[in-house]
Amino acid sequence: LSRRQRQMCIRDRAYAWRLLYDLAKLSPSAVPVGERMAGIVRKVLQEDPCPGHPLNWVKREDGAKLIEALKRYLRNTKRKAAKHDSG
Repeated sequence: LSRRQRQMCIRDRAYAWRLLYDLAKLSPSAVPVGERMAGIVRKVLQEDPCPGHPLNWVKREDGAKLIEALKRYLRNTKRKAAKHDSG
């Protein structure tokens, strides 16, 4: 397989960014979104991403792990926000 075929596809990259921006709306931070993505890549995939383009070298199968982790973070943040609003 070529490098392009092994890389995370554009659609999945866009989805990962959308999940992170949704997370950032629910859980604002002084840390820029790009740095947050790099940190999540570091934590979930144990990779050291390029600072300006954290998804450039993410492989397709690792992209699926990253998206699942982002969905889990978003789900947990929504749950915490709902508890906070009701309690």
